[in-house]
Amino acid sequence: MAKVVVIDDSEFMLDIIKDMLESLGYQTLATNAPEEFRRLIQEEHPDLVLVDEMMPTITGTELARELRKSSDLYLVNLPVVLTGIQSGGGGIPRLWRLMKPFSIEKLEALLAKILAI
Repeated sequence: MAKVVVIDDSEFMLDIIKDMLESLGYQTLATNAPEEFRRLIQEEHPDLVLVDEMMPTITGTELARELRKSSDLYLVNLPVVLTGIQSGGGGIPRLWRLMKPFSIEKLEALLAKILAI
């Protein structure tokens, strides 16, 4: 079972995404506090991160860039999916986009593709 960390400042969206992932069989860890992502990733070693692009204190693109600048190869290679209505993340390797609102079918197809790589 793959482990996914979800980061979204909206509790409503966090609950929806978490429910979708769990119904698809993913182990899900979620936070609405972007500053918690470092601790979650270091402690839980997820297979993938799903992060909202537009949050008040940091963007999903900034979080992805921070991972890619790490000296830890696990963090450099950790797949990141940006969710939201804004585009971002240009030029960042192992980064995908999922525009909100998205269906469980789109989420399932994207994660299957990413995790099969």
